[in-house]
Amino acid sequence: MQSLVAQSYSDFELVLVGKAECLAEAKSIRAEVVREKFSVVFCEVSEGESLGGLLNRGIEAASGDYILPFDDDDTLEPECLQVLVTNLDAALELKGFEGAVCRSYLVEEEVTEDGEIREISRNEFNNDLEQVVITDILAVNQFTIHSFHVYERNLEVIGWLQ
Repeated sequence: MQSLVAQSYSDFELVLVGKAECLAEAKSIRAEVVREKFSVVFCEVSEGESLGGLLNRGIEAASGDYILPFDDDDTLEPECLQVLVTNLDAALELKGFEGAVCRSYLVEEEVTEDGEIREISRNEFNNDLEQVVITDILAVNQFTIHSFHVYERNLEVIGWLQ
């Protein structure tokens, strides 16, 4: 949540999808960290839903035009949303574009005995990514779901996540 609070782009909502006990903790964190920077929607789910099902529940609860899958261990650079939204807005004027992809880091961390998170390593995942071409994707994975950050909210994407 701290990396979301630090965003230069603030016209977004955070949809938290989780079990009741996790959402209770998230509500207290939201009160301490987020305050009124952006809106937070809580979406309670039951045990055993698939990742695709959880993502779909979040998409259904969202009110925005764009979606960004974001796990509880993800972080964003402060300008990330501004750059992605600006580029996606421009790309949507062209036919055939429905998302914005960014470079990313794979970060390995550990939780210390006193509960602090310590970074062990940080490596660029797709530092040579300049454009996404379908034939390249068939040959090698160029980005993770977390690198395919912002995309248009539509039924085709919802079906793809199931």
